[in-house]
Amino acid sequence: MDRRMKVRRGLAFLAAGLLFFHTPLGASAGETDPEARPQTAASPRAADNDASAGLDFQWTQSVPAVETTYIAGGGQIVWTPKVSGGEVVSGTLTMKNAVIDSAGIGIYVCVPVNIIVEGDNRITSGSIGIRALRQQGTNPPAVDASLSGTGSLKITSQGDGILADGNITADTARLEVVYGAASKTARGIGTTGGDIVLKNSKYIKVRSSAEGIGAGSSAIFAGQAVGQKIRIENSHVIAINENGPAINALAGSIDLVSSDVRAVGNTSNSLVYGTLLSSGYTINGGTLFAKNKGSDLAIPSVPSQPLRASNSAVLYDGKEQGLPVEGDLAWYVSCVYDETSDEITDVGRGFILGNVMWNDNMRFGTKKSITIGYVDKPSTLTIPKGVTVEMTDKSWFNVGNQDPQPKSRLINNGTVNINDETFINNYPDSAIVNNGAINILNGGQIFNLYILASSKGGVFQNNGKMTISQGGTYQNQGRLINDGTIDAFGTFSEIKLSNYDGTIDGKGVINGFLVEMHSDAIVHAASGQTTLKTKQILTLKPAVGSNKAMKLKVLEGARLVVEEGAVIDARTNLTKDTVASVIDLEDMLIINGELWLPDDIPEETLTQFIDKIAGSGTVNTGSVPKYIVNIIAGGELKTQLIERDGTVILPEDPARKGYNFGGWYVKEGDGFKEFDARMPIRQSMEILSKWIAVNKWKKPLAIEGWTYGEEPNEPVAEPEHGEKISYTYSSSAEGAFSDTIPGDVGTWYVKAFVEAFEEGLGGFTSLQSEPVSFQIKPKAYTEGGGITISGIKSEADIKNIVIKDGKKELVKDKDYTVTVTEDGAHVAVTITFKGNYTGTAKRIWQKPEEPGKTVDEEVPEEIPEAKPDIAKNSNTLNNKAKATPSSSKIKVTWGKVRGADGYAVYAEKCGNKIKLVKNVKGGGKTNCFITKIGNKKISSKDDYKIKIHAYRIVKGRKETIGKSLTLHVAGKDHRKYTNAKKLRVSNAKIILKKGKSKKIKAKTVKQNRKKSLFSKSHVAVYRYYSTNKYIADVSKNGIVKGRNKGACTVYAVGANGVKKGVKVTVK
Repeated sequence: MDRRMKVRRGLAFLAAGLLFFHTPLGASAGETDPEARPQTAASPRAADNDASAGLDFQWTQSVPAVETTYIAGGGQIVWTPKVSGGEVVSGTLTMKNAVIDSAGIGIYVCVPVNIIVEGDNRITSGSIGIRALRQQGTNPPAVDASLSGTGSLKITSQGDGILADGNITADTARLEVVYGAASKTARGIGTTGGDIVLKNSKYIKVRSSAEGIGAGSSAIFAGQAVGQKIRIENSHVIAINENGPAINALAGSIDLVSSDVRAVGNTSNSLVYGTLLSSGYTINGGTLFAKNKGSDLAIPSVPSQPLRASNSAVLYDGKEQGLPVEGDLAWYVSCVYDETSDEITDVGRGFILGNVMWNDNMRFGTKKSITIGYVDKPSTLTIPKGVTVEMTDKSWFNVGNQDPQPKSRLINNGTVNINDETFINNYPDSAIVNNGAINILNGGQIFNLYILASSKGGVFQNNGKMTISQGGTYQNQGRLINDGTIDAFGTFSEIKLSNYDGTIDGKGVINGFLVEMHSDAIVHAASGQTTLKTKQILTLKPAVGSNKAMKLKVLEGARLVVEEGAVIDARTNLTKDTVASVIDLEDMLIINGELWLPDDIPEETLTQFIDKIAGSGTVNTGSVPKYIVNIIAGGELKTQLIERDGTVILPEDPARKGYNFGGWYVKEGDGFKEFDARMPIRQSMEILSKWIAVNKWKKPLAIEGWTYGEEPNEPVAEPEHGEKISYTYSSSAEGAFSDTIPGDVGTWYVKAFVEAFEEGLGGFTSLQSEPVSFQIKPKAYTEGGGITISGIKSEADIKNIVIKDGKKELVKDKDYTVTVTEDGAHVAVTITFKGNYTGTAKRIWQKPEEPGKTVDEEVPEEIPEAKPDIAKNSNTLNNKAKATPSSSKIKVTWGKVRGADGYAVYAEKCGNKIKLVKNVKGGGKTNCFITKIGNKKISSKDDYKIKIHAYRIVKGRKETIGKSLTLHVAGKDHRKYTNAKKLRVSNAKIILKKGKSKKIKAKTVKQNRKKSLFSKSHVAVYRYYSTNKYIADVSKNGIVKGRNKGACTVYAVGANGVKKGVKVTVK
C-alpha cells in the first residue's frame, strides 16, 4: 500500500446519480410483496391469553381495548392500550421473562407500540421476530416500534429480526438479534420508511445467522426511502452481516454519537459499496470499527461523501487502504476485532487528522507508529493534563512526516513515558510542545530532526519537565527552546555540524551533560546541575587521526558535581601539553571524587582552571593526591591544592564595603570554628570569611509629642539590621536616660538602641541614635470637656472646690490657682490652670441679701472667657452634615453648634478652589440651598465639593469655631459617578480594652447601582471621626483604638456626608 494512504476516487456512475438494485424490505422470508396478502402469526391467537406461540395484533379488531395479560413460556406479556374515540391508537407491551417460540411472526402489531422488557426475554421465529405494520384502510399510517426497559431481549428469526414501516427506537434495553437463513435476504433491524435510533444501551448486537444469509441483506437497514436516518447515540452496538452492508441508510445518513460501534460487512460490488452505506456519515466522539470482508472498503470511496469526524473520534479500519475521511479523527488501519471477546485485539498504524485530544480509545499497535498529520494535512494531538501515555512494544510517534512536511504539533499537558525501543520523530516544520512531563526511559529516544534536503528542522518547545534517564536519548538536530527543566542522566546530544542548524535557547534549566557532536570532537558540556555518578569515569582525550577528541566543558551558570567514587581521567590519554585543550571551565567543577591530571602539568596550565574547582575529593597530579582548599572571601574564591600535612597560606584580610572582617572559619558539625593557619591539611575543605555588618539607620528615629493625659506616642526607627529596638528617655539631651516613659508636661528626649549580634559567619554591630526631642503639651480646659469643676454658690464652695480630670482630682496650687474678686453683690471666681494643665475657668455668683442665706443658682458669666472647643464643634457640624443634589440645586444640612452666630457655606466644582457661596446668619438655622456658584447655575451633570464653617462674632469680627468635613457630591445626571444612599458597618457596637484596636468595615449602598462612587484619588471612600478622642480615636483607615475608659461614637462617613455610627465602649 502506498505510504501516503491516498484517497481513492469513487466511480463516475455514482457521481451521475445511478443507484444499484436492492431487494425491497417488505419481501422478507420468501415473500414478494407484503401488501399483496395479509401476513399471519402462528396459532394460538391472542384471545387464548397464551402468547407462547406468538402474539397477533395484526388487525385493529383483534387489538384489546383493555389491559390484558398473556402467558408466554413461563413468563408473561402485559398489553396496556391507549384508546381514543373508541379505537386503540397505540399501546405498551411489557415483557416479563417472556418466551415466544413461533413458526410464523413472533409479535405482530398494527398500532404504534412501546415494548418494555423486564428480566430475560426471548423470541424465536420462523419468519419475522417483531413486525409493526398496519394494512387496513387506504394509505394506512406508518407504525412506530420502540424498545426500552432494564431487561434484555434476544430475537432469533429466519427472516427479519425487527421490521416496521415507521420509526424504530431502542433505548437502554439490552438487545440481541440473530436474523436470516441461507439464501434468504433479511435485515436484523429494518424500517421501510422511518428512522432508526439506538441509544443509551450498553449492548446491542445484530448479526446474520451462522447458517448463511442471502445477498442484499443488512444488519441495520433504513435504506429504502430518501432521507431515512440511522442514529446511534451513547451505545455499544455490534452490527455483523455476512452478505452485504452492516449498516445501510442508502439515501439518508448514518450518525454515530459518543458510541462504540463494531460494523462488519461483506461487499464486493464496486467502490460505491461498503460496510457502511449512506449518503452522509458522521462520527462525533466514541469509536467505530469498520471492516469489509469483501473487496470493497469499509466506507465507499466517494470523495464527496466522506466520513466526517469530530470530538476526537477514533476509527479502527479493518483494511489498509485510503478512506474518504475528514475532521478531527484518530484513524487506525489494519485493525483486528474479535467477536467472541468483543475487543479490538490489534491496531495497525495510526494517523491523527485535525485537532484530536488523546483519550482512552487510543493506543499504540505493536511495532506501529502514530503519525500526527495525514499526507499534507496539518494536525494537532493534545495529551490532556492528568493523562499518562505509555509508549511500549517498539512503537513510535511521527510528528509530521518527511515529505510533504505538514506543520503538525504534539502538545503534551500530561505525561509521556517513552519506554525501551520506542521513540518520537519530530519532523521539519512540525513542533512538540511540552507543558507537562516527558520521561525518556532506558532505551527510549526523541529525535528533533533536521532534513538536509529541505534545510528545515523541527521545533521542540519545553515549558514543563523533560527527564532523560540513564540509557535514554534525546538528539537535537533542529531547534530546542527550553523554558522549563531538562534533567539529563542519559544521552542529551546536539548536532554541531556546519550543514545542520541545531540550536538550544530559552530561559529554562538544563541539569546534566549536553553532548555536543562536532566534526572533530565530542564535547561533554555540563549545564545546570550536572552529576557524574559514583563508579562513572569520564575519560578525556585529544583528537588522533580519525578519532575525535573527548572534551569536558562546564558552561557558565552550570555546576558539575563529581560524586565520591567517580573519576574524571585527564591523565591516561593526555600530556602536560594537551590537557588544557580538553578542559574548559566557565563555572564550577565540584570534585567529591577524583580528578586525574598529568604529573608534570605546568603551573600556568593549572591556574587556568584551579579557581573553578571545589569539593571534598582530591586532584591527583600523577600519583600524588592533593587536597582542595577553597578560600572564600566576600564571594571571591581562591583555591589551593595542598599535599598531605601541608599548610594553607591565607591571603591578607579582605575588605568589604559596609562590613567589618571577622576572621577565617571552617565548618565544625552544624556550626563553625575559627581556622588556625598552622593546622596541617589532611582533607579537602572550605575556609570561609566572617563578616559583621556595620549597622546604620534605614529610617532615623522620630516621635510625635502628645498632650498630657493622652496615650503616649511610640517612637519609630528602623535599622538596616536587627528588629529588636529599645528606647530610653530623659529630660535632658545630655542627662541620664532610662526606659521610663515620661508623663509630665515639658520638653523630653528619646534615644533608640540596637544591640550587636553575631551568629555563624554573620552578624551586625550595635547602633545608637542621637537624642530626639519631643513635647508633652498641657491639657487645655474647655467648658463641657473632660475637666469638671464642682458647683460654686457660696464662700464655702470656694474653699472646698473640687476639680477633676476624669477620676483624677487636681491639686490646688500645683494644677491650678483660684482668685476671687467682688463687685457689689457679685463675686467672680477665676480658676487658672497650670503645670500639666492650661486655660482658665470663670464662675460668678451673687451674695445673698440676708446673712446666712445662699442663692439657688450661679449667676451666668456675662463674657465667656473659655476658648471654643473647635474639635467638638466640628464633630457637631459633621453629625448632620450632608449634601443632597436635585436637578438644579444642592441642599446642604449640618448640625447646630452651641454658641454659633452663623454659618459660612463654601462650594465649588471638584478640582477647583472652594469659595464662599452662602452666609447663613443665626446659630439656630441648620440648612440652605445652593442654586449657583458665582454666576454659574448648579448642573445635574457636574460634581461639587462643599464645606461648612460655624462662626461667632467677637468684637465685631467673625471667629471660626468649627469646620465640617469637605463633602463631595455628584449630580443625579452625572455620566460616571453616583452618591452613597446609605452606609452599613460590620459592627454596630465595639468593646475595647485600653490600648487595643479594631477595624471598622464599612459598605456603601449606592443610589444608582450602574454607576461608580468617586475614585480614591478624588476623595477617600470612607472618612472617620470620633466624638471623643480622649476615650477612643480612629485612623484614616478606620482602625479604632481605645484610649481611656468611657463611651463615645465613631462615625464612618461617605463622600456626600451619609454616615453610620458605631458605639465604642472602652473598658
